[in-house]
Amino acid sequence: MAYVNEAETQKDLNENEKRLIWLDIAKGIAIILVIIGHTLKFGTYPRNIIFSFHMPLFFILTGFTIKIPVNKIQWYSFIKKDFIRIVLPYLGVAFFDCLVRYLLYHNASLLDSLLTCGQAVFWGSGVVHNSHPTIRALWFLIVLFWSKQIYRVIESIFRKTNNIVIYVMIVTVFVFKLKYLPQSIDIALLAVFYLHFGRILRENFECFTNYSAIICCVGGVFWGLCLQNNIYIEMANRKYPHFWISIIEAVVASLCIINLSSIIERFKKWTYFLQWAGINSLYFLCVHYLDWAFVKVWLHKSLAVSCISRSACVFLLVYVLLFLKGKIRRN
Repeated sequence: MAYVNEAETQKDLNENEKRLIWLDIAKGIAIILVIIGHTLKFGTYPRNIIFSFHMPLFFILTGFTIKIPVNKIQWYSFIKKDFIRIVLPYLGVAFFDCLVRYLLYHNASLLDSLLTCGQAVFWGSGVVHNSHPTIRALWFLIVLFWSKQIYRVIESIFRKTNNIVIYVMIVTVFVFKLKYLPQSIDIALLAVFYLHFGRILRENFECFTNYSAIICCVGGVFWGLCLQNNIYIEMANRKYPHFWISIIEAVVASLCIINLSSIIERFKKWTYFLQWAGINSLYFLCVHYLDWAFVKVWLHKSLAVSCISRSACVFLLVYVLLFLKGKIRRN
């Protein structure tokens, strides 16, 4: 299957030889599961499986590639890059969504609609809390931005020490006691732990590769036992059953998906499709955030059909968006 942005994507892949194919595949799997997970009914077993790892996996993969600044110039460069790539889409998509809803429904004045959207953007919460409006799926972007900055600060301060102790203290004390902070900072503190695990994985990736079968077998059993006992993490809802057990469950489940991605990498026919989805996962998230506008197209009485139709619609729109982006660039 050919994509309109195939030449552009392939050029990026050729120019960046350090790009990890398995990592993009893992992101592709995760973003597809995000769409499916938001379509399935709450409490169903397939949804629980997806929610047990899909967002932590994104943070672990980010931690695998994160760069730590060594001087002020790099600090400025990294913050600027993250602001452009993460915060601007966060703000732009949120307010675009607000305007579209206002034009379609007129449930409130434009000023009230913008104020409500501003509140949602300020709190950055994926769920409603204390009458604060939700930003829905976009919570991931603002949490990603803040977790990366917090992690870099901690790494810069404690780079010469065994800072895993610091991370455990932060997660245990702050995340467990403080919830629903502005900008979802409480979730960002938890995400810092996953970022750090991703960095540890990068430093020990050869060891993981050598023992991946054993690790995934043992981890898979632990993952299955947790799911059988209805233990799984939901970061947006601040749901951490048995706290560290659900957090570790997400880690071992993510390792299983990473190993699966490494296996899929060997099959060229599926590799490009999932890699393309992973490379463009930000587009997928933003389009998925707006897919309520064509809900009548993908919604069906059968959940299976709804999942497939919704995913297909998002894929098609991302395809068209990237095609138009390429046209504009060429012109």
